[in-house]
Amino acid sequence: MQKVAPRIVSLSPISLEIGSMPSIVIESGIFLENVSAVQWAISRVGPDFTELAIASSSVPRKEGNNWRCDCKAASNLEPGLYCLTGLRFYRNQEISPASPGEAIDPSLCLFEIRSQNTPARTYPELIAAYKSLAEAQKTEFMRGIGSGRERFRVFVFIRNLLITRKMRLLRYEVIPIQGFSCETECGVIEQFFRNNGFPNVTVPARLRREAETRQPAIVVHFPVVHADDSNMAKNTAEREAALLARLLTLHRGGAGSVFGSVAVLPDGVTLDFRIKVAPYPGNLLGGVLSGEDPRHISDRMQRLRRSEALQLYCSLFWEALREPNVELQYFRYWNLLETVARAKELEGEPKRDWSGSVVINRKGKTQKITTASELVFELLRRVLPPRHIGESSYASNLCQGLLSQQVPIWYRRRNCAVHGGGCLCRNPNLRCRGTQYVNCRAAREEATNAGFDWYLRSLQDVTESILASELDTDERLG
Repeated sequence: MQKVAPRIVSLSPISLEIGSMPSIVIESGIFLENVSAVQWAISRVGPDFTELAIASSSVPRKEGNNWRCDCKAASNLEPGLYCLTGLRFYRNQEISPASPGEAIDPSLCLFEIRSQNTPARTYPELIAAYKSLAEAQKTEFMRGIGSGRERFRVFVFIRNLLITRKMRLLRYEVIPIQGFSCETECGVIEQFFRNNGFPNVTVPARLRREAETRQPAIVVHFPVVHADDSNMAKNTAEREAALLARLLTLHRGGAGSVFGSVAVLPDGVTLDFRIKVAPYPGNLLGGVLSGEDPRHISDRMQRLRRSEALQLYCSLFWEALREPNVELQYFRYWNLLETVARAKELEGEPKRDWSGSVVINRKGKTQKITTASELVFELLRRVLPPRHIGESSYASNLCQGLLSQQVPIWYRRRNCAVHGGGCLCRNPNLRCRGTQYVNCRAAREEATNAGFDWYLRSLQDVTESILASELDTDERLG
């Protein structure tokens, strides 16, 4: 028997009092004869978003030449203008999908939920209301982000995030695109075998296809970015897109990252491209003195396999090295140092200066280690000197270079990342609340003026030394 694709006729009634149930009326007597269920989605139309209100399913029933699906689950909708935005038809499995926003014409599927004693609107009035709200959405969409003399259009590309449908987020939109292939990786593997005396190999096509599904990508489209030049426009859009990627990590479970952007210049024709390839941050030198010591690596691997704590430390250090945000780098490196220090149960120990002298309070009593800053300082005081690192080893490029000065600054910068603007270094209008805040601000200004953050570099180097010491500690084999 020939199958005829269904056509949505209407929603009935088009105006319902709150608590009432709308129905979907579908014309197609042949197609729905054997359909067991119709899955539907209803969205609410507002000035900012057309957003999903409810999705459920119904069993279609014959009614004359049409079929009716009662949307019982929609009887709890709040007053507002609504639109049918998705339909899928099932027999034993899905047999005819209609994707949201693609196969459904909103002008055929509007209805309203109204409060009691509120006059019902006619269908032309609903269409006029829909067009007005759609125009408000478009106006907000084109308002743009950023500030500057010119208007740019920017596309930012993000890897490792899967989005299945196009979404508008006020002033920009997210668009799913085809995922990454693994042609580069396959080429490296194949070339290795060719260059090292092995028979020619070709990575199976099946693996290439699977790789594409495992490396999804999205585009964040900014229709308007206000900026003085294309670089400024791309920077503005990339910052917003990177922030969105971090949020979507929570929503979607994928750790997305920006890998490129394209700005359309004000002439609407010229394109300005940027490809973001992370530079290699490691050691460019080779040889035993640069970490290429087989025996040393093997010894550390033996310890690493036997210690979950060491595996955690290495993972935290790996994440810190990959972190592109300077503020969060402070947080990640400090997090590792504090984790190691707390594992050694230093809290409550006598507080000492770098030379080992006990610190006495005004009453002549020995001070105890209580704060995170004091814990980390004591860790450094115990671990670094045997590795020939002194308190002033990182002081040459800094105004506050002693480790006793840097540790409180690192901790303050960590707190800046966690607590936001509650520090002089982030908000100069705040009243001074102690030496630590003044020093933190001075360190930030020093890094800005120097064009390089030597405080962060010292933190990275110290953290690396602490991790190396942990990996070289034989007692973990016990």
